[in-house]
Amino acid sequence: TQSETLNKLDSDLKLVKVELTEKLASIESVKSKMKEAEEATQKELKEHEDFRSKFTQATASEKDILAELQSERKRERRERCDAARKESNKMRANLQTKLEILRAGAEMLSTTAQLENQ
Repeated sequence: TQSETLNKLDSDLKLVKVELTEKLASIESVKSKMKEAEEATQKELKEHEDFRSKFTQATASEKDILAELQSERKRERRERCDAARKESNKMRANLQTKLEILRAGAEMLSTTAQLENQ
């Protein structure tokens, strides 16, 4: 009976050992899958950070381009206004000269008329 008990215990021990080996393999499999998932998550996180960095750089570049474009537009507008102002001043000077000529002509006609009336 002692032999039977020992055989029974030995058999139970082998079954427990098999179960533990299977559970250990299962645990190792889960650990491996968790590690793969962690690596995939880290890779995804890095890709996200890379994208975010590129997006930030693109946004900054876009802002620089927009500021440059606005500056260029202001400069062009200023140049057009300056040119229009110069042209306006030139036209005003020409009109002033013509007005002075007309006044002088009118004065001459008035003087001539007065001389003829005498």
